[in-house]
Amino acid sequence: MKKLLKLTFYIFILLPFNAFNQSQTAIVWEDTISVAEGSIYGNTRPRIVLNSQDEPVVVFGRNIDGTIHTAKFNGTDFDPPVQITPNDFQSYLANWTGPEIDVSGDTIMIVFKENPLQEGHVYSVRSINGGINFTDPVRTDSHPIGVAWLPNIAFDNNGNPSVIYMVHDQVWLNPRYVVSHSDDGGITFNPEQEVTSIVPDEACDCCPATIAKQNNLQALLFRNNEGGIRDMFAVKSQDGGQSFPDYENIDYLNWMINQCPSTGPDAFIDENNLFAVSASQASGRYRCYLSKTDMVTTQTPQGGFMLPAPQSSVGNANYPRIHGNHDSLFIVWQAAETSNYEVYCAFGSGDDFSSFEETKSQVNLVTSGTQSNPDLYYRNGYVHVVFQDGVSGNVIYRKGRISMSNLSENTSNELLIYPNPALNKINIDGLTEPVHYKIISHEGKELSAGNVTNNKASIPIRNLPRGNYILTLDKKSYVFDKQ
Repeated sequence: MKKLLKLTFYIFILLPFNAFNQSQTAIVWEDTISVAEGSIYGNTRPRIVLNSQDEPVVVFGRNIDGTIHTAKFNGTDFDPPVQITPNDFQSYLANWTGPEIDVSGDTIMIVFKENPLQEGHVYSVRSINGGINFTDPVRTDSHPIGVAWLPNIAFDNNGNPSVIYMVHDQVWLNPRYVVSHSDDGGITFNPEQEVTSIVPDEACDCCPATIAKQNNLQALLFRNNEGGIRDMFAVKSQDGGQSFPDYENIDYLNWMINQCPSTGPDAFIDENNLFAVSASQASGRYRCYLSKTDMVTTQTPQGGFMLPAPQSSVGNANYPRIHGNHDSLFIVWQAAETSNYEVYCAFGSGDDFSSFEETKSQVNLVTSGTQSNPDLYYRNGYVHVVFQDGVSGNVIYRKGRISMSNLSENTSNELLIYPNPALNKINIDGLTEPVHYKIISHEGKELSAGNVTNNKASIPIRNLPRGNYILTLDKKSYVFDKQ
């Protein structure tokens, strides 16, 4: 049945957060699904992507022997896991590092570090059928002597991946990050390229890094160690990764610590902006932070924005992950409100970070034991989250979407926007002045734009494919479905 939406210009109801009462959360969650039996396949540090059919593909490790498995969702459940490491191959796994994954259409690549730590190389596997099966591992690093480890991967818009990893001269000397680009979709990789050596001092020697790519923009993000100050830095490229001439401190938290905290950043690029999350104990307790950096101009980064903190002043938050686009930033992290870690998710806009506090939602249903190491992927209005469940020992998956029930009415400026779902047009009643509108896909692509000036105006949507979209009216937004 079609619905009439009484709508305020995107005003969230402000409610006190309670982990046991989330009837008004801004994300509507589906039931949890177990990805695989942890006692058989492991559950260490899961990571998730979506293939071209919007099917989640999850990778995770097994601590007891270093094997790595993937599992693909089939619409109702996850298929039996596929082991992507040979039986005689042991990868390096920990709760803070493990396999990393990225996707371009139905090409999925996973990178991981081989044990033993000092002699093992960086390897990758590749699927071209959306995660059904993978190639045998192929050595991906080209480091001649010394340690190569902590790999990560990102595809560009042309389907070519880049792999980053930390290298050392001999054993544990001169830690720094390098990048290796592929020009053939990940079949082969070029020799490694020095990236972070232009930053003063050295990289934090056991904090994983990440790489973000969009069009010709690339950024390698890592935790630096400048005399014990371990802020996050981004080394930037505007020529598709051929050179990385510029760098910036993106958090300015001045965290002084004498040992490696083993927690790194996550990031993506959209509309020339680099959005990054990371954790820091600069405030005295572990907290998660969000930053925004212009990749093209020299504008000062908007860094050090603290994400929702635990209710308890002595609680800790760590291991944040981010995905989405400029208009829909989704972040997950683990936090101990009191004692055990739980998994939380929140969303906001690249233009307004304040809504993360209002949209904070607990992902896990089971609140006993520890839930940790979350990851997420966002597409077409849905956020897909995986995490490590310490109670069942399994990897848990949960899917959610933004709820319109959290929009409240503003009686002084009330609009009636209908129908939802819509077929040919969206009607807007109650306009008192002209407004500019945009219709945006959940990948962040602008599909149409214009002005609506009259009361009882309408916006045509006949040519839109069936799906879920965002309508913005002078930068205020809501979600609608096209039939």
